Amino acid sequence: MSQFLFTCTPNPVPWSMKRALLLALAIGLVACSPTQTRSKLSNDAPFAPTGQESAAICANEPRVGEDGVLIWNDGTDTTSHEAPYLLSCPEFAIKNDGATLMVQGSTLQKALTRFDPTAYFVAYYADLFLRFPEEGVVSADSIESVPEVLMDNVRRVRVTATQAGKSEMILIKSAQVTPVRYDPAQPLKLIVRGDGPTPWPEVTIEASKGLIIAPIFR
Repeated sequence: MSQFLFTCTPNPVPWSMKRALLLALAIGLVACSPTQTRSKLSNDAPFAPTGQESAAICANEPRVGEDGVLIWNDGTDTTSHEAPYLLSCPEFAIKNDGATLMVQGSTLQKALTRFDPTAYFVAYYADLFLRFPEEGVVSADSIESVPEVLMDNVRRVRVTATQAGKSEMILIKSAQVTPVRYDPAQPLKLIVRGDGPTPWPEVTIEASKGLIIAPIFR
């Protein structure tokens, strides 16, 4: 895996529960949203399979699941492993040290396929997601499907994109989506802010390297 940059405590509140809290907030069932704090680097020895064990996992659709857990197919079921872990496969690599998740593929689009739907990767509100429709462009799902009772919450979501030497670019503000063009040769940092929890508040994309870096929050 020389072509990749890396070769060598789970979140206690599942995102599915946080989505339920978003709905509860909208209709006044709870008074406040949980605070998200950065997870700490784990001192545990990482799960780092090699040889036949690694090959078996790599052949069974390994991917990032809810809260950054590593999951892969096991017959008709799935097996999972919490952080810290490091999986290096011929076409991609996935690393989670308990504080930061790193996923790298030969392209950005291939790296994005390493996220299971349960991860809600780059969801900016409930099941609305940021999108990478083409090289050098980041956009987002339309809010058209959002019920009116939730619109105030969506209007408070703000998503920005930043690159070194450039002014901050606003992707989402006041429920308006404005696609952003960026330089794929430079790291792009995406920050999602709102009045409720989000599974991935900060993500750095290095499109030219097929690399995704995301801090783990709880």
